[in-house]
Amino acid sequence: MAFNGSGSWTLPAGQPVVTGTTISSTVHNDFADDIQTSFETTYCRDGQATPTANLPFGGFRLTNVGNATALTDAARCSQVQNGSYNALSSVAGTNTITAATVPAITAYTEGQKFSFLVAGTNTGQPTLNISSVGAAPIFWQGSTATSSALVSGRPIEVMYVSTSSATGFHLMAQSGFSPAPMGPLHVSSLTVDLTSTLTGAVYIGDTANGDLTLGLTINQGAADNQIIAFKSSDVAHGITSSFETDTFGAGYKIAISGGLRWVGASVGATQAIRLDGYSDTDDTDKTTGGRAYVYVIAAKKTGTTIGAVGADANLFGISDNGTTRFLFDAEGSAHADVAWTTFDKFDDVALLNGLDLEMQRRAGKPIQAAFGEWVRESRDILQREGIFNFYDDGPRAMMNMTRMHMLEVGAIRQLHRDFGVVKAGYEARLKALEERQ
Repeated sequence: MAFNGSGSWTLPAGQPVVTGTTISSTVHNDFADDIQTSFETTYCRDGQATPTANLPFGGFRLTNVGNATALTDAARCSQVQNGSYNALSSVAGTNTITAATVPAITAYTEGQKFSFLVAGTNTGQPTLNISSVGAAPIFWQGSTATSSALVSGRPIEVMYVSTSSATGFHLMAQSGFSPAPMGPLHVSSLTVDLTSTLTGAVYIGDTANGDLTLGLTINQGAADNQIIAFKSSDVAHGITSSFETDTFGAGYKIAISGGLRWVGASVGATQAIRLDGYSDTDDTDKTTGGRAYVYVIAAKKTGTTIGAVGADANLFGISDNGTTRFLFDAEGSAHADVAWTTFDKFDDVALLNGLDLEMQRRAGKPIQAAFGEWVRESRDILQREGIFNFYDDGPRAMMNMTRMHMLEVGAIRQLHRDFGVVKAGYEARLKALEERQ
């Protein structure tokens, strides 16, 4: 009966024979037929026969399998694990890239993935030809890959797509997700929770900026709200009429015509925006060419360039919630919106003299003891009236320039008044003398 279908072989009827058994051609031929049938269904280890049905292994393994060299060969685990089937070899070219697979493919198929090290940075749209199947274009995000999309020495992975309008190899990833510019990344929402190093320009809402080589370009279109916002979970300023409570800074377009507006917000702090300038070189030049650690430039549009502002134009201003309080103009003049006051109840000249002596005392210069009480009285008046803030006993003090100017004007007025009185007295005496003659 040869093999019984489960791999067992049973002797045919009449077998085994015993001593004295009469030879029977039927028994002998049946036994010979069974042996022949059994050999014909046996799989020869030297490969001279091929299976005629699937070979179940009952959970056992094929061990010490050789590397596959043809597309119809069984895969060896190491080849699969090492990516040998998908890793391209003999990669060459920049725009026209050639490569090979082992075993060699004979056609491109939807969904095929291949990885390789870029041989040279491309200067135009790249194509890939694997195992001489044919050159197919490489795309990024559904669009033609641009110059420098593939960077020399970087590993990339591509997938063949034939069911879209962009038939060819689509770039899936590049080492560190830091490719050279490959056109815009079109996503509706993107959350990045990793450390990335970008080696080219980054665009949001735009695809090009001729004035930028490495950096960030944001185009907010026709939107007029924030173009950039800075947030912190530590912040809760509560100024929600302007922006969200955890936004401590934001940038806006001033108007449809342009302009940049920076806004900072805080609560429980004395600063909302601070501008610091750090350098290692002092500029002590007090001319129109002098510079400073914090330097502000105002200029007027002239055609496609910029130039000096017009005569008497305002260069810099400070406002109180939209009401202008200070202006600095092109003529070098400073203007302040002030409520004028006088100090007529004091001797303004005496206050100025007292101030001079107080600052000399602070600088360590000796003054007569007789002036001590008068100097202290003058100092107290200057402090109380908000003209000076003597915040310590050092050689300096904080001066209110506006009120100081008022004091100086008052001193001049008082001197003028006193001089007028003296003048009038002398004129009256001269007239009297003339009348006696």
